[in-house]
Amino acid sequence: MDNLGKSSRQSLQDLPVALVANTSWYLYKYRGSTIRALRERGAQVICIAPTDATSANLTDELGAEHVPIALSFDGYNPFRELRSFVRLTVILARYRPDFVFNFTIKANIYSGIACRLLRLPYANNITGLGMAFASNGLRARLIGFLSGLTSRGAARVFVQNPDDLALMKQRRWLDHTPVTQLPGSGVDLERFTAQPPTPPPLTFVMIARLQGNKGVREFMSAARQLRSRRPEIRFVLVGSNEHTNHSAIDDQELSAWRAEGVVRIPGPTADVRPWLTDSHALVMPSYGGEGMPRVVLEAAACARPALVSDVPGCRHAVVDGRTGYMFAPRSAGALAEAMEMFAALPAEKRNEMGRAARVLAEERFSERIAIDAYIDCVASLAASSSNAR
Repeated sequence: MDNLGKSSRQSLQDLPVALVANTSWYLYKYRGSTIRALRERGAQVICIAPTDATSANLTDELGAEHVPIALSFDGYNPFRELRSFVRLTVILARYRPDFVFNFTIKANIYSGIACRLLRLPYANNITGLGMAFASNGLRARLIGFLSGLTSRGAARVFVQNPDDLALMKQRRWLDHTPVTQLPGSGVDLERFTAQPPTPPPLTFVMIARLQGNKGVREFMSAARQLRSRRPEIRFVLVGSNEHTNHSAIDDQELSAWRAEGVVRIPGPTADVRPWLTDSHALVMPSYGGEGMPRVVLEAAACARPALVSDVPGCRHAVVDGRTGYMFAPRSAGALAEAMEMFAALPAEKRNEMGRAARVLAEERFSERIAIDAYIDCVASLAASSSNAR
């Protein structure tokens, strides 16, 4: 794994740079700071993603150009997927950006192949491999083959945790490709600041897309178990069942949970900070496939410990016993045990874990690490092209 140069301060005036993802929401929520940084250096940023409620923010707030494309979040209809690939190739051929950043598996594959055909330099971002390669079926093997093909052709690959990096090396995806490990998209340490301890009652919050493989049902079950023994503890589930995959929790099941009353379910939020501030710990019982879960980094920046499942990405976002706890994935019992262990701690010990989490965020998880890496990637290429001319 080699390092980037130190050219992130170089001007990118009028340099067209494209970002490709399977939702505008993803680009706005997770890559907004990178878009701002590219724009501040003069780059022309083109966001290629399906239209949704956040698409206007990409243009009005961030100053990028949004180019819509029909790219399904979790669909595999071959005719629709082929049309999406052709449309994406046409868009890239028309704009011919000097550099392309791809995010999410579909964008990595479709845009990666298109960039290879058009001879455009690009970088793939591996934001979690686990769930995509969880089976040995034909689909998983095809995704693996195409992911390897596009990774080997990239100017650079960004990975978010050591487990994904090891898997890619094992599958020989990176034999000749420069690779950089990043702390996910990082966290804005000025926007997410250390918060004072929350008064009782003890509150656990889960903030995630409401889909099964995020461990939502395990959280509900664990809350029921713990409530029977510790009725004073509160549980909150914050998130939306939009922009979810095939395991999305449907409205009927959500309504039943709300009626049950064990867990407060307020719905989606544009700002997670109040929910983190009003909690004592974050819970993330994901099944896997996380690159580096941003909400865990945000919790750490707010001086809140996190209880996470022991899966790639999650396990790298906490220090077990110091900034949170890890527990076995897919187990409501293991999650309930971890929450009960945390609840049994003296208040000062819980606060100490929160302070340690903030220090960890400052040391490892600043979004500046990711932003500088992306800027430097483009600037290094621009400098090389200029020297070649």
